[in-house]
Amino acid sequence: MDRKILRFFILIGVAGALLTACAYLASQYPLLLHWNDINLHALSQINCAGDTCDTSTYSTDSESEEPDYIVAIQTGYLIDINTATTHGRFARMDYSDTAFFAQFQHPTSCTTLDGEVWRLYSRSVRVGGNKSLELLVGCTVKAPSKPVEMPESLMSDLDTALERDAGKIARGLPAPQNALRASRSGLSVDGFQVVDPATEQVVEQGPWLPTFYRKLCPCQCRASHSMSPKAPCTQPKLRPAARS
Repeated sequence: MDRKILRFFILIGVAGALLTACAYLASQYPLLLHWNDINLHALSQINCAGDTCDTSTYSTDSESEEPDYIVAIQTGYLIDINTATTHGRFARMDYSDTAFFAQFQHPTSCTTLDGEVWRLYSRSVRVGGNKSLELLVGCTVKAPSKPVEMPESLMSDLDTALERDAGKIARGLPAPQNALRASRSGLSVDGFQVVDPATEQVVEQGPWLPTFYRKLCPCQCRASHSMSPKAPCTQPKLRPAARS
C-alpha cells in the first residue's frame, strides 16, 4: 500500500513538473519569435562579398532593435556587440583575439572589413601584482553613421585623447566580475575593450569597437591600413549569436 501511495505522489510530482515546463515554454515562445525576427531583420540589412561586408544600412538604422552579437563566422570579425542589451551576456561569445590588439601599440588608422575607418590604440595594463590585461580603445574616423571623415590635421589631438582615455580606463581596473558591460563617464573614445590575454576572455566591454572573436581567422592591419586576413578566408556567413 505504501508503495502505491509513493508511486502516486511521484506521478503527481512528474506531472506537475511537466505542466510547469510546458507553461514556461509557452510563455517564452513569443519572445523567441521576437528575437528571431530581430536577427533576421539585422541580417537582411548586411551584404557580404568575399571577406568584406556592407553594413551601412544596418549601422544607420536607429529604429530597429539590435541582436546581442553579429559575427562574420569565417573571419571572426565582430560586426556588432549590443553593449546596451538588457538580456544579459552570452558568456561563450565574450572572447577576443588579443593578437589583433598587438598591432596598435601606437595609435594607428585601420579600415575594417565592413569599410569603416577607425583610429585604434592598445596597451598592456598590470593589475593585482603579476596579472596583465590588454586594453584596446578606438575612435571612429569615418563610418556610414559619421559620413564626414575626420581631417588629418586633427589626428594628433585624437591620438592624445586615445592615450589619455586608455590611461583613465587602466586606472579603474580590475573591474568587478559583474561589470563586463559597465559604462564609464567622461570618456571621449567611441569604444573600448579589456581582455585577459591568458584566456582571451573579455574582462570589460564598453561601447562596440572593431574586434575579432578569438582565432577563427587571424587578422592583421597591413601597412595600407586595411584590416585583412593573413590567409585567405572564405566568404563570411553572418550569424547573430543566440541570446542568453
